[in-house]
Amino acid sequence: MADERFSLQDGVLSLCAAALLAWASGGGATTVNKADADCSGLELKAASGVPDGPVHQYAFKGICKSFVNHISDGSSTGKTPDKTYWAEAKAEWNEQASTLTERVTLSNPPASGSWDVVTILKCTKDPIVYKPSCVLVQHKNETKWQGFSNAALEQKRPILSGKTTLTAAAALSKQAKGGTPPSPAAQAGAKAGASSGASSGAAVASSAGASSVAGGAAIASQAGASAGGAKPTLLNVEAEDLVKAGKSSVNAGKVAIQPMAGFGSGWSGNAQLFWSGGSVGAVLDLAVNIPAAATYAVELYLTRAPDYADLKMEIDGKAVSFTFQGFAPGVMAPNPLQAGKFSLPAGTRKVSFMIAGKYPKSTGYYMGLDRIRLYPVGAP
Repeated sequence: MADERFSLQDGVLSLCAAALLAWASGGGATTVNKADADCSGLELKAASGVPDGPVHQYAFKGICKSFVNHISDGSSTGKTPDKTYWAEAKAEWNEQASTLTERVTLSNPPASGSWDVVTILKCTKDPIVYKPSCVLVQHKNETKWQGFSNAALEQKRPILSGKTTLTAAAALSKQAKGGTPPSPAAQAGAKAGASSGASSGAAVASSAGASSVAGGAAIASQAGASAGGAKPTLLNVEAEDLVKAGKSSVNAGKVAIQPMAGFGSGWSGNAQLFWSGGSVGAVLDLAVNIPAAATYAVELYLTRAPDYADLKMEIDGKAVSFTFQGFAPGVMAPNPLQAGKFSLPAGTRKVSFMIAGKYPKSTGYYMGLDRIRLYPVGAP
């Protein structure tokens, strides 16, 4: 996994000379030629989790246009059209992390290829359906057309802001909720050849040397907890400890411990579980010890990167209601992802991940998991 970090400078470059500031004198007026974009042609096609879910997901399709806006003394005096693009856009709002990740993919039919405009913002509320204050975290504009960066850099908002309403998004979310997708285990069983002859429940070698770890290895965050008479408490499970303890199994590929200090300080213990060699339909099972029965709110700390897959998830056989999108244009440290609340009996419980696909520009089907946190929130 290569470190492909990016800077805000990428987003402010322009390929068109007309988009540069051009000063012209005429009757004392000052004229500025400014690159701009209009994505009002985007329409919401799907949504989930709106308004009260821990994760809101949106999918838009439609038309975006680029143009040069001629501004004289602060007022527009006309526009020069540049290009018309077909646009497909996705956004994910994480309520717990107060983070929006937006990806707008633009293609110009006469030309080959497509370009992404990716923006990550920290906001007080979901900026797709509300008008909160936001702070820009990351931005990358592959088109290099300044107009597609104006929203992020100048207004600190996503391109998709104002393109739908709370009512419309909530209606589509309710409609989507009516059809719950099959669980990862069920889908894995339907994928011919995905496991190369192994069933989804079959355990294979997790990583070179993983099987040599002593079978009684303890997970630090759960050390000392006894199954009998234990009271529910916060559980912090480091994914790499599960690998060390031989508590991970896959039906395709392998898992290993990956040092992450070279990518920044956003990973607990400076390491993560790294799953490679999987494909669509492959399943990773993690065995997590639950010392006391309770209803737990489950948080997953999953990494995003240029070569990561999209994942469906299960907690003790119960499907998480959304798909995690693993692609990002640079290696992105995990934020807490709210998977939902689950009633879990005491004992060993499975946390499962299935590769559901990948974003077209992702170069692989990898997965990285930093840790799992479980908060007791009620009786089982």
